[in-house]
Amino acid sequence: MSHLTHVAASMPNKLAAIFLPSGRSVIDAAVFGLPNEEYGEEVFAVVQLDDEAKSHPEMLDALKALCREKLGSQKVPRGIDFVKELPHDANGKLLKHALRQEYSGSHAARRQSAVPSF
Repeated sequence: MSHLTHVAASMPNKLAAIFLPSGRSVIDAAVFGLPNEEYGEEVFAVVQLDDEAKSHPEMLDALKALCREKLGSQKVPRGIDFVKELPHDANGKLLKHALRQEYSGSHAARRQSAVPSF
């Protein structure tokens, strides 16, 4: 396993733990690895904000700054997307595999976009 793949594999819970109690209107967050041609995998986050959250570009900057502060610049997600609602099963478990599958297919187009998907 490459160093970057190891970082991506160990980071989801750390990043989600930083996002959720951040006081930045984050309701829920999913962090997972997506394919990257150069490194094999890169860290990506999908964040559900409350209805009264700041504008998405401001929130994007705030979350990236928070990651830099808490984890270091090398561990800031390569992409962060905002959604109205994250998928959960009947028991309330976050369905990261569904998100990973959805974003893997359209990752190249979404990666450079800070525009919310809702």
